[in-house]
Amino acid sequence: IVTKHGKKRIKERVGVRNTRYNYKQAIMKGNYNYQYDGDFRKFLDYLAHKNKHKITVYNNYIYIIKNNKMYEILDKLNIKKDYTRPAYCHSIAV
Repeated sequence: IVTKHGKKRIKERVGVRNTRYNYKQAIMKGNYNYQYDGDFRKFLDYLAHKNKHKITVYNNYIYIIKNNKMYEILDKLNIKKDYTRPAYCHSIAV
C-alpha cells in the first residue's frame, strides 16, 4: 500500500507513474539498513529507530515504510556510490 503522500513523492522524485509496482520492486529487490555498514548504516538506523520505520534502499532512493505503507522516499544521489554499497559487497573487487 502506498499513501497519497508516498505516491506524490514517487512521481515527483523517481519519475514513474506506476507507484505500486515501484513500491513492490523496492520491497523485493531493495537492501535493508542492516545490510550496510559505517556512517550510512548509522543514518539509516536513526531513521528506522526514530519512528519505528522499516527502511529499504532501492535504485538510489531510501524508502520509509511503516505498517506495510510507504510514507516517504528520500533521494540519496549526493552520497558516493562506494559509501552506500551493502556490507557484503565491500569484499568484492570492483
